[in-house]
Amino acid sequence: MPFRRLFIFVEGKDDERFFNQIIKPELEKTYDFVRIWLYQEKSKKKRKKYIRSVRSMSAELLYIHDFNSAKCITEKVDDILKRFSYLVQDEVIIVKQEIESWYIAGLDENENNRLKMRNFRNTNDITKEVFNTNIPQRFDSRIDFMNEILKNYSIECAKNKNESFKYFVNKYLDN
Repeated sequence: MPFRRLFIFVEGKDDERFFNQIIKPELEKTYDFVRIWLYQEKSKKKRKKYIRSVRSMSAELLYIHDFNSAKCITEKVDDILKRFSYLVQDEVIIVKQEIESWYIAGLDENENNRLKMRNFRNTNDITKEVFNTNIPQRFDSRIDFMNEILKNYSIECAKNKNESFKYFVNKYLDN
């Protein structure tokens, strides 16, 4: 069986934390090597160069991007492909709305109660702002709160609460 490598390009530190703690361990069951690469502060030229090096290794890559305020996912993917012509459609994954929606999606009812957090049945429309206003007061920072969420994260629960997370899991984790 050939050596399988996967590089995951993520926007920011919150995405990096989420992918390193929740997604990477799952992908390592399928891939021999998984690397998370933070692209937010990298120039377009540097991104292109890194993607070329990934391709030269015959490795796979995923480019993760927030939905933000696009009209639809197809429009968002097309916009990314226009700006970064060296990517292909199957490599682009859109997080709807933002990575914070994936964090909150993984809280089951017991965890919501334990954290004294509002229970969202659907997190598709959760933005950074909604996330921030729902951080329980006992947490010193949003990073502390995010880390606490990740300790008891439920992938199954998240699949039921967020469509883009479910799409990602069904396509890349459920082999």
